[in-house]
Parts: sequence; C-alpha cells; structure tokens
Amino acid sequence: MRTPTTEPLPPDGNDGTGLAVCTIVAKNYLGMARVCCASFLRHHPGARAFVLLADRVEGFLDPALESFEILTAEELGIEGFGVLAFQYDVLELSTALKPSFLRYLLERRDVSRLVYLDPDVEVYSPMTEVGAALEESAIVLTPHVLSPLRDDGRRPNERDLLAAGVYNLGFLALRSSGPSLDLLHWWESRLKDGAFADPARGLFTDQKWMNLAPGHFPGVRILRHPGYNAAYWNLQERLRLEPDGDGWRINGEPLRFFHFSGFQRKNLESVSRHQDRFRLSDLGRSYRALFSGYARALDGAGFEETLRLGYAFGSFDNGARIPDFVRRLYHDLGERRELFGNPFETGREDSFFAWLMGPHRHGSPLSRLQIEMRRQRGDVAAAFPDPEGAHKVAFLQWVVEHSGPEMGLAGSWQERFREQLDAAVLARGVEEARADALRRTTAEKNLEASRAALETALAAAAATAAAAASPSSTRSRLRRTGASRGRSSNGGWRPPSEDIDTGSCAVASGTSRDASAEDPPGPPRPPTSPGPHRRPRLRRRRLLPSSRIPAST
Repeated sequence: MRTPTTEPLPPDGNDGTGLAVCTIVAKNYLGMARVCCASFLRHHPGARAFVLLADRVEGFLDPALESFEILTAEELGIEGFGVLAFQYDVLELSTALKPSFLRYLLERRDVSRLVYLDPDVEVYSPMTEVGAALEESAIVLTPHVLSPLRDDGRRPNERDLLAAGVYNLGFLALRSSGPSLDLLHWWESRLKDGAFADPARGLFTDQKWMNLAPGHFPGVRILRHPGYNAAYWNLQERLRLEPDGDGWRINGEPLRFFHFSGFQRKNLESVSRHQDRFRLSDLGRSYRALFSGYARALDGAGFEETLRLGYAFGSFDNGARIPDFVRRLYHDLGERRELFGNPFETGREDSFFAWLMGPHRHGSPLSRLQIEMRRQRGDVAAAFPDPEGAHKVAFLQWVVEHSGPEMGLAGSWQERFREQLDAAVLARGVEEARADALRRTTAEKNLEASRAALETALAAAAATAAAAASPSSTRSRLRRTGASRGRSSNGGWRPPSEDIDTGSCAVASGTSRDASAEDPPGPPRPPTSPGPHRRPRLRRRRLLPSSRIPAST
C-alpha cells in the first residue's frame, strides 16, 4: 500500500483562509481522494483534511498512513443507514451522506469554515475568494456555467444542465452558522429517499435539491469566478488556459481547481466520458499538459491499485451482486421494507433476498426478480409476451445469456438461472412426452371409432342387400311397381295387364265402341275436366284382336 506524500498537519490552518477540506469516496476512489486532499493541503498549509469512506475499510488500507483523517459512514450514527446503503448505489450513497458528514464536522469536530470537494478535483492555488466570501456569507455555491451554451447539437446542452441542476455540488463552502446548519438539516431529510440519479422523477443525486437553497435560506453566495469548478461542462467559456508559474490562469484569472469529472485514465483524449463537444487535442497544449499532469498525480497516488478494491455494500452477504434495479425495487416497497430487517442478509426465510427469489404468484415458474427484470425492459417484454407459458424456456434462456452484461446479474446469479433453465427444459421435455402420448392415445381412439363405424355401415349395407334379395320382398316390389305403372300421369288408374301390344292388335280408323262392358271391374275413375289450356284427355280403349273387329259398313 502507498505511503503518504504529505505528513499529517496540525488542526489549525495558517494560510489566511482558515479553511478545512473534506471529500467522500468508496475504497476504489481512494487514489483520487489522495490527490484531491494533497493538492488542497499544498496550497493551504496547516489546514485539516477529512475523508468519509462510504464503504468499509475491511483491512484494505491503513488510515494512519494517509495525510487525511478517515471516517466511515457507520461512525456518523445515521439512523437507518443500512436502508440507505442498500437502496442507493455507490454514487447515490456518497451524495446522500454529504449533508450528514458536513454537519458532523461543523458540530462535532470544531470546524468553522469547511470546503467540500469531489474526489476527482485537483487544486492549483489558494481559495482566497472563498475565504473572503465566507466572511459575509454562510453558504457558497458555483453554477455549472456563467453564460449560455452554444446550441451546437453537442452534449452537455442546457437541457442536460436543467436535469442535473443549476449548481455543481462538486464544490460547496460553508461557515458554521444558523443558516448553514438549517440548510444541512433540511438537505439531510430530503436525501433520505431523494438522492437517486433519476431525472425522470425530477431527481439528480444531492445536486438538484440545491436549486432551492438561494430561495430557502439567507446568506447564500453565488461565486462567479472562472477559476472555480472549471470542468467539461463549461470549457466552451473557459478555453483560454495559460501557465502561471507553478499554476495556471484561465480566462486571465487564477485557476483555483479543475474538476476532472468523467476522467478516463486510459483515454485522455475523450476529456470526459460525459461529453462529446471537445477532444483533448482540440483544446491546445496547456490543456493537454493539465490533463497529463493529473494522470501522473493519480498514478503516484496508487489509483490503479485502489480502483480494483471492492465495494462493501455492493453485494448480498452470500456474494450475489446487487443490481441498481433491485435497489429501486427495494426502495419502492415503502413501509413493507421493514418486514425484511437487514436487506443484505440472505439466510432467513423472511429476508428480502428470499422474497425476491420467491415465485411472484402462487404456482408461477418465475421469481419476482425475473418479473421485475422483464418489467424493466420493454423490448424483452415484447419479445416474450407469455413468459410463464409458451415462452417460458425462451425467456429463461434470455435471462441466462443476457442478464449478466445487460442487467448486472453476473456471478452467482447465473448459477441459479441455469438451474432454473435446466429444470424448465426438463419439465418441457416431460410435458412434450405427455402431449405426444396423449396425441397417440387420441389418434388410436379415433382410429378404433372409425373402424367400428365402418364395420357398422358395412353390416347395415349387407342387411339391406339381404332383405332386398328375399322372395317376399320381390313380390312386394312387383306389386308396388305394377301399381305405379298402372297409374296414369293425371292420377287415372289402369291395370298393368292392359298394356298396349301394337304387334298383336290392329285398330280400324274411325271405329268407336262402348268399352264399359268389356273393361274388367276396377276402382272408379275420378272425373277429369280439362283446364283452360289443356286438351281434353282421350280415353284409352282396349284393343281387340283383328278377328273381332266388326266389318265397316
């Protein structure tokens, strides 16, 4: 571990400003905190420096070797700290602790004038303007910009600044007084559940709340000096940077500190990962020297070594990493959170972790975690509209393949997800086997029913054919056929034996006779009368053999 570059200093400063400095980090940003505090102490000899660890030491550092005093968040005695540590990510927690930390230093560590700096700051000259401002004011703020931004289609733009807040809280100066303590009490209460980085809810960590401070509290001073809080968001109005002895001048004024927000040690050319307006090569030699000097300072402070240190509040006690959306889910439970006790614990049946991994409803194959994952991702919900039925296996396959890189659920989460997927695949195989068996059984039953129906039809046809071939049936059919043939088209009846045989009889033209005596008895003939458009029907006579036809006279 690195040895300190600056010896611990006495509590009373002698630089004329009477300022103390503080910052807040997790262990991974300890290298940045070293640069920040060492640079401040270099230009404010005799000052005190404090670092709040929004984390746990866990044996990874020796506070006695540092040039600043280290406090842990749990030492502040914040009520409900465990809830804060779980519901906020590391950035949100660090900012949520800020008013509590500042109030602790003013009230309990006998600090009268205090400067807060973000850890990614390097100080280049004494903050004389701040010391002077605190003579008359209780609170000193710096705005993000001092003039309108160009509407050039680049980021950040003024809407981005509206979402982030008017004032950048990488700097704040306070004098111990009634207005400053009132500000801290109010701010602390708002950050209990209002420090989320969530612009959609009107929130951006601790910063957005400070928009209200000038109207809420007296003694607020807005410092409009270009040498304070120079950063990527205001570079377009502070492009003129020049060397000045051991320091720098910006737009003709001393550069007090530069805020390297979004700094990327391995990509200095980007200036910041949060902007796309400038490349470092666009800004000239002085800015390249400024950024290169900061990179060397970080290297000397062990930045790469500390960057790999873990975050104590980043995982459940079983090692499963806590993704941001799970933190939000926990917060949104409201008063129900109290039922779970310590949210980091996993060994109890009534723990938050057990609730999270339990089925989201009785009999469901999906956990509350997986349902929340799907709710967070509209594209996933659209791709798997039936995750508990037809799309269950496909959805669980997506969870295994994509929840790690896309949802922050890597490591031990994946073991659980794979087990669940294997079980679902096995269950689907069983279900498919049962469905196949059911289909085969149904097909066999249908085949048997068809065969029985066919046999019934064949038997009926055979019975019909046998009945048609019997003698009694033949005589009955002949009687029916004869009766049908003996009936004329207009309903008149004639005997079947009276069929005309033109080969054995002849009719003399013009001969008429009375056939009533010759006709065999039969049913009476119904009277007929021709209709208006029908010819009268001629009565059929029985033909006689030619030998019986009387000779004509």
